[in-house]
Amino acid sequence: MELPIFSLLGMDITVYGAVSAALCAVFFALTVFSWKRKGGRSAAPAVWFGVLSIVLGLLLGRGIYCAVRYNAVFFDGMGDSLGILPFFTMEEGSVSVVGVLLGCLLAAALAARFTGARASEILDCAALPGVMLFALLRLVEPLSGQGFGPLVSDPFWCRVPLSIDSGWGEWSFSVCFLEFVLLLLAFLALLKIPCRKGGTRAMYALTLIPALQLIPEMLRQDNVLMIFIFAPVTQMGYAALLFGTLAAALRPFPRKIRIRELGLMLLGIALLVAGEFALDKSEWSHALLYAVMGVILAAMTGMTLRRIRLRDQ
Repeated sequence: MELPIFSLLGMDITVYGAVSAALCAVFFALTVFSWKRKGGRSAAPAVWFGVLSIVLGLLLGRGIYCAVRYNAVFFDGMGDSLGILPFFTMEEGSVSVVGVLLGCLLAAALAARFTGARASEILDCAALPGVMLFALLRLVEPLSGQGFGPLVSDPFWCRVPLSIDSGWGEWSFSVCFLEFVLLLLAFLALLKIPCRKGGTRAMYALTLIPALQLIPEMLRQDNVLMIFIFAPVTQMGYAALLFGTLAAALRPFPRKIRIRELGLMLLGIALLVAGEFALDKSEWSHALLYAVMGVILAAMTGMTLRRIRLRDQ
């Protein structure tokens, strides 16, 4: 369990919590700067988005976590209720990244409604700072005691940042560092990809984030959120985000194309679910299963990126 470094309004603040808050503040500032740089307009839409994304991201992220881990959060070891306070103090657990992403999307919609700006333009300005924020949060995740995968014994891997030291002489593969590297590559790609129409950069970001995180998430052996024992919340959310982004990119295209490609996306998601189930329940080679799932995910991602590019022409 993380040790607090100070208390604020009755809540214990840990190192990870303080670093995360500082990174969110930087994200807020960079989003406002990006909005102003784009056209020198009023900063109100970006300010509204920054405030709402932090508030709604925390509420929805914490809400999903608490819904999945209801008994662990709201009841003590004797089964006695702890009331609603643990929702806010976060003494048990953290937040769901899926809820945070949903909160940001909802924040953009509300900020657009309050200010008359377009949600797509707000999300475009938040895309680069958001991906970098996500990457840095993954990089510092070991401060929370999370982010680790299977045990490693090869001396090459038994070092920081490739692995995480348990403190008892055991090393675990650093899944969060792998995710940081992949998100950093996504950030660099977003810097280079030409974007002409509103919403394009945001769509690229909302495609690359789940596409590059979905399979690494399968390697986690930390405090993974699960529904019905076998359904990981984060992977389900990433798959839904990929599907939703493709659906948004397909809006200008004929109905026949929309039905065909969304059907292919659903088929791909079903195959990924079957692959993850096979990882746990079958004796098939894990390397082979990961390779097959990687090919399927690459096809799903390529289809989505192609539609975004065609929409932007």
